[in-house]
Amino acid sequence: MKYVEVIFKFLPAFNADSDLFVASLTAIGYEGFMEEDNELKAYIPENLFSASAIYDLKMVNNNKKWIQISHNYLEEKNWNAQWESDYKPVLINDCIVRAPFHEAPPYVNYDIDIEPKMSFGTGHHETTGMMIEMILGLDFENKTVLDMGCGTALLSILASLKKADAVIAVDNDAWAYNNAVENCKKNNVKNCSVIKGSINEMAGKKFDVILANITRNILCAHLPYYETMQNKGGILLISGFLKKDMEKMTAYAHKYNYDILTELTKNNWAALKLYKKQ
Repeated sequence: MKYVEVIFKFLPAFNADSDLFVASLTAIGYEGFMEEDNELKAYIPENLFSASAIYDLKMVNNNKKWIQISHNYLEEKNWNAQWESDYKPVLINDCIVRAPFHEAPPYVNYDIDIEPKMSFGTGHHETTGMMIEMILGLDFENKTVLDMGCGTALLSILASLKKADAVIAVDNDAWAYNNAVENCKKNNVKNCSVIKGSINEMAGKKFDVILANITRNILCAHLPYYETMQNKGGILLISGFLKKDMEKMTAYAHKYNYDILTELTKNNWAALKLYKKQ
């Protein structure tokens, strides 16, 4: 898949919250970000790129004279290689997420080796970190698990390490699919099936635990499916939406027969642990 790199240069008078800016870009399809002084580089698949969509964003439209925007079309390659080489381990409780060239400390129970490539899910982003935190507090033994929008398959791998019976990891992006397969092999995960496709491929299947770290709009679109696919008494973990959307997401969850067990927030991001009513 070919990508477009969009470069936002911020003049000194622009003081917008970077998390909110990234969230607004994520909502329209941007998948990767690199921040430098007064500059943000954002990456989106070429088939989703629209210059007008950028200028339609409220944060951009209201600050046109303080933001300079340019873009480049990139060849199909691992343009994130430099970021990978600077990749730092993430330690959350007794779980470490690291690149192949890092050594794991001896005191962790869950050691996950991730080659991030172009895929989302390295543990660095607040949403992934909150998902890991919720997974660590959950019993997966003998459970069936769906990881929807799996990215690197980090969450699938952690569920497997926590003795899930079977895991299905789904992503519609070819980079993510190939990366998820590679990471499962790298971590010797044998009970995870990686599928390139959409939620439609899961029709008729049932799961005890569903993991979904996606955008708010996709979560809302998927919740009716999760209700039919989830066993009663099952657990749904979701993130990828902003703290300001928590009330909207909880109301939507109630609509589809879920109770709220846990609410987490970190910076501007939020996550929910939901229980499928009996």
